[in-house]
Amino acid sequence: MGRLEQTGKKYIIDGKKIEARKKTNNKWFETQDSINYWDDFSKHKILWAETMRIHKSDIKNFPRFGFSVECFFTDKTCFFATGNNLYYILAYLNSSLGRYLCKRYVSILDNGGYLMQKSYLELIPIAKPTKAQIQDIESYCKKNIKEQSNKYDKIIDEKIYAIYDKLSQDEIEYITNDNLDPLSR
Repeated sequence: MGRLEQTGKKYIIDGKKIEARKKTNNKWFETQDSINYWDDFSKHKILWAETMRIHKSDIKNFPRFGFSVECFFTDKTCFFATGNNLYYILAYLNSSLGRYLCKRYVSILDNGGYLMQKSYLELIPIAKPTKAQIQDIESYCKKNIKEQSNKYDKIIDEKIYAIYDKLSQDEIEYITNDNLDPLSR
């Protein structure tokens, strides 16, 4: 059995640029590449499961994006995102509008499951509000996390909808009613 080349050299084969694996000191195949993003595991992060299952009577429990300030590693079925304005993005994704958009952008697996892969979530449009709106929504999101209560959900929903000042009350009601059906698209 041959060993993979570890030189980091670049080759041109059939007009395509190809690089050999980078040179490391590791002997085991699984650890040959250094992970440039390993620091991200120690940052604040939004977390979610690759597959979210819901019961038809519990659509309010979708989506389920969580938040952590802890440093830990996840397995391949749990995703996370780091970056700026994480509390705002968390509030947005867990809002009624976020639920509506998730149902349209992620893949439905069957009559109760959603495939929440990064490639789908990256397509969800997230409004960029004013700095004051971000701070306001983030403050309610932090209260919601701290108190482990859903009493702020309605407030967050109203503030998210306010970002879209051109949305009519009929459109907001349409989204609200659509969210009652877990499999609507």
